[in-house]
Amino acid sequence: IWLLYWFHKRGDRIIIWSGGGKEYAKHWADKLGLPYDIISNKGRAEAELYKPDITFDDEIIDLGKINYRIEHPITLNDPQHKY
Repeated sequence: IWLLYWFHKRGDRIIIWSGGGKEYAKHWADKLGLPYDIISNKGRAEAELYKPDITFDDEIIDLGKINYRIEHPITLNDPQHKY
C-alpha cells in the first residue's frame, strides 16, 4: 500500500481495478484508504483504454508494460501453494 502512496505522491496516475467489478474495487480502495484517480473493472479492454505502465495484482496478469504479482499473505506460508 505504501508503494501506491509513493507513486501517487510522484504524480503518477493510480488506477484501482478488480476482476470482481468496479464497485468491488471502489469498496476496497475506500476501505483501505488507497489513493486513486480511476476506479475500473479489470480486463483487456480496460488495459487497452488506460494503458498502464506498471500493474500490481494477486494473480498472474499481462495487462501493463511491467506486471508484478503481489502474493496474498495467506498463501505465503501455504506449502500447497504453487508459485
